[in-house]
Amino acid sequence: MRLLRLVLSSVRVVFLAVFCALEMSAGPADQVFLSPETTLLTSQDNDRQLSLLFSQYRFVAISLGGSNLRVSINDGHNHVLSRALVKWDKIYGRDGVKTALPNEIIEKTAATIEELINKAGLDKKAVHRVVANLAGPVDEEEGIFGSDFKTPNLPFDRYPFVGQLQKELDKRKMVVKVTIVNDAKGALWGETYHPDGLLKDYADGGIVIIGTGVNVAVKKNGEVYLGPTGREILEGGHNLFQVKRNKKNRVHYVWTGDQAKGGHPIERGKVPPAIRRQGKKAAAAFLQKQAEFIQENPHYPVMAWDQGMRDFDEYLSGPGINQRLRQAGLKGYTVKNLTKKAKFGDRVAIDWIQEIGTEIGYALAAFMAAYSQEPFVEHLVLVSGVAENLAKGVIQKGDKEDILMKSIRSGVARELVSHFGISLERARVLSNGVMRSQLTYERELVSYQPTDADILRNNLTPNHTVAEFLTAQAL
Repeated sequence: MRLLRLVLSSVRVVFLAVFCALEMSAGPADQVFLSPETTLLTSQDNDRQLSLLFSQYRFVAISLGGSNLRVSINDGHNHVLSRALVKWDKIYGRDGVKTALPNEIIEKTAATIEELINKAGLDKKAVHRVVANLAGPVDEEEGIFGSDFKTPNLPFDRYPFVGQLQKELDKRKMVVKVTIVNDAKGALWGETYHPDGLLKDYADGGIVIIGTGVNVAVKKNGEVYLGPTGREILEGGHNLFQVKRNKKNRVHYVWTGDQAKGGHPIERGKVPPAIRRQGKKAAAAFLQKQAEFIQENPHYPVMAWDQGMRDFDEYLSGPGINQRLRQAGLKGYTVKNLTKKAKFGDRVAIDWIQEIGTEIGYALAAFMAAYSQEPFVEHLVLVSGVAENLAKGVIQKGDKEDILMKSIRSGVARELVSHFGISLERARVLSNGVMRSQLTYERELVSYQPTDADILRNNLTPNHTVAEFLTAQAL
């Protein structure tokens, strides 16, 4: 045990030495220092003192989607200390948030953060970072929300989210660092970091969001994996779309992330403004000269929307399912009450849930087939409102799983074998690896894990240098 403690102490000394070198390279004007309390650390109480610093650290986590805004205050151990909820339909009505002004969303977000901090009795200076999980394409480095195309369920299009939120927080006397990630990436890390997360024991795995929108994110060897070029596995809800139906009205899905490279496939048949919003440069070229575009870009994905084909997001998201129920003339049926109706034996509700599950299985099969030999497709966790709640607890006599999960898994296995030619053995492994998350929205509130460097950087004062601290650590 003594040898282990010495090894761990040495590792931390090396880490802090690197941290010190990086900070010192900024020059004398950016010299960093250590608080007097921390300089008292020794190799024996180092872990206890560092744990205390983690407990004292505070940051804000945000989950922003088309249905809700959720905000929490977390400590350095990623414990959620307090939280707030804003339901957009209470402010804008159903789907009204799509037409809201982006600055209104920013102002409401900043105000909610401020209210939560005040309610917790915190000094605003005690909050060091704001981490926002956003439902839509983001450019993390540039701080842009709606980077590749307009966000489907929110009013952001090439919007400088980080800069505008920082500006709004500055008005409220909060000087903090703001960072953004796509909500799928946030959900991936939430399922990894949370003690009840289903990916915490796997270096390879992924999540599939099925809620107000649909998306996919995966990790490989413990790191986020976006594909060979770093652009393929983005916007999975749009890059999985239907390609044909047979005489039995059965649909197949195709994965086009490797072709779109994070872009939005062109939906042929939609009105030009809608196509232009979704596809940016590719859409503009397509609208200008369709025949020439297809000839010059034969592999860019074009979906036959005019022939009834739909993408994963439009067909199987919560709003998509509700639209299909309305089109079927099923008054009084919604994605939220299908489960309750099914529990009381409503045959219409049961049939719809099974059909939805089968279609989800077909869509997942197309993604799995594209990466069939990758370990991450062996562990896919279904997350968000539809995935977490639809048919939960609706188990038919003789079955061990609910009707949604049974339909999804059977759909995956059947499609992998019959359509994609995957072996039955491999198909069983992949279908059995599809899981329903045990968490709810809180996964995105714990998607950021503070590091030693984060904690120490916010506990340095003009009294002692990091070098003095390292000396104490080495004793």
